[in-house]
Amino acid sequence: MEAAAGERAEPGNLAGVRHIILVLSGKGGVGKSTISTELALALRHQGKKH
Repeated sequence: MEAAAGERAEPGNLAGVRHIILVLSGKGGVGKSTISTELALALRHQGKKH
């Protein structure tokens, strides 16, 4: 979320979020979506995400 100049961005609904994981690459077609999906499924399977 971007705020206009001089305004503060609202934090959204992240009050209970303790960690954020970023999957990043400078180019396309390297599997970011696949890794993100598999990571989310693995974390959910371990009970880390609800």
